[in-house]
Amino acid sequence: MQAVTCDDDVGSSNAERIEGELKEIDVTVTALTTNIDPANLSVLNGRLTELRKRKEQLEGGLRSAERAHARTDKKKLRQWALERISGPADVLDGRRDDKTARR
Repeated sequence: MQAVTCDDDVGSSNAERIEGELKEIDVTVTALTTNIDPANLSVLNGRLTELRKRKEQLEGGLRSAERAHARTDKKKLRQWALERISGPADVLDGRRDDKTARR
């Protein structure tokens, strides 16, 4: 169970890092497009293209991190359900211990 918690922490910190970088890109784009100088249009266009590609890459990474986190949640749910189901089965089999008494 501890490993799942660690994976959750890594996944959430990775998602937070990606979200922060996406915000930085948005701020940069806003700053670049606030006062556009026609003389620098080709340089600006190149930089905006780089930022757009990076943003698309980060959004893909964020989707992957969210999917990985969702799989972890499903594992936790299955484990919880199996623990709940095993309690009544243990009682029906005649087993009595602290674990079955709490259920």
